[in-house]
Amino acid sequence: MIRLIILWALIYFGYRAIKSIMFGAIAQQKREPLQKNYSQPPSVIDVMIEDPECGVYFPKKNGVRANINGKEIFFCSNECKQKFLEKQK
Repeated sequence: MIRLIILWALIYFGYRAIKSIMFGAIAQQKREPLQKNYSQPPSVIDVMIEDPECGVYFPKKNGVRANINGKEIFFCSNECKQKFLEKQK
């Protein structure tokens, strides 16, 4: 009877050891992507800027560029760019 209890205990503790090793490694893999690097600020996808002619905010990457007096200015559309350039004359 004692042999049966000892055998059962060895099987049980062996199972627990294998389970903790196997599932501990899996849990570690699942946790790694969730860890964030807080030493660097999150990157900005795009910056919203204001059109100097109509006052509309738009993503800078979608803007129409104009180089006026050595300064790069962004507009929401070609129409706003043309209106601004006409006022500058």
